[in-house]
Amino acid sequence: MNFAFSTTVSTLECYQCPNHNTEKDCNSTTVCQDHQVCMLRRTLDSNNAVHYHSACEDKHVCQTYVHTVHSALHTAVGKKRDISHVETANGECVISCCGTDLCNDGCHPPPKESCHGHNVEEFQNECYVFVNHEMSFHAAREYCKKYNYHLVEIESDMENNFVINKLKQLNRGPVQYWLGITDKTVENNWTYVGDGGRVTYFDWSPGEPDGNQGADGSNDADCAVFDPFLDFHWRDEGCSLYQVSQPICESN
Repeated sequence: MNFAFSTTVSTLECYQCPNHNTEKDCNSTTVCQDHQVCMLRRTLDSNNAVHYHSACEDKHVCQTYVHTVHSALHTAVGKKRDISHVETANGECVISCCGTDLCNDGCHPPPKESCHGHNVEEFQNECYVFVNHEMSFHAAREYCKKYNYHLVEIESDMENNFVINKLKQLNRGPVQYWLGITDKTVENNWTYVGDGGRVTYFDWSPGEPDGNQGADGSNDADCAVFDPFLDFHWRDEGCSLYQVSQPICESN
């Protein structure tokens, strides 16, 4: 989910200590500028002793730190979400960016966004919008982005089964649904269209992806869909403006 930063000038209060030993033992505070967030960073000295640094930080700089640390600790290649903090396997806070008063005393997950509205479903703290309108792949991406969502990116059997079961319940007939993946850059190297991360979970129908047979007559099927004629298993499909499917938008 997206997390909201404070944008009101000179109202966000954060802990500020250049060097402290635990996440919660900073007692000094400061007021940030309007472009800043509260940051907590864990560092190791030459003796591998843990220290913490808490301060106001530019929100873009802080997010760069978060993604750098996340990439270093989580070597499995996959999609990159809008993340606000990184923890170790045993729950120690490594880096946190947050936008509420005095929140930089540990890693706190962003507040949960509620899922509501017509054809909106919730699964594992994500919101999914099953749009009842066919459009091209490009138009589907832009439609989801307009509402701060992205085309659905499936990462597990559980998530895939949730989506398929919902599509069967909707029972919209011979309608296929876009997935947020593509192999346009390198054939059969499927990546997420949002950030280019490598896709590691697939549910291809037997014989798929075959790299061609686009319904628009092309032989360059660089996108993918849930296909109702294949029991909603995946099939690669052309991405041209003439090929339309319905979007499934997933919250960021």
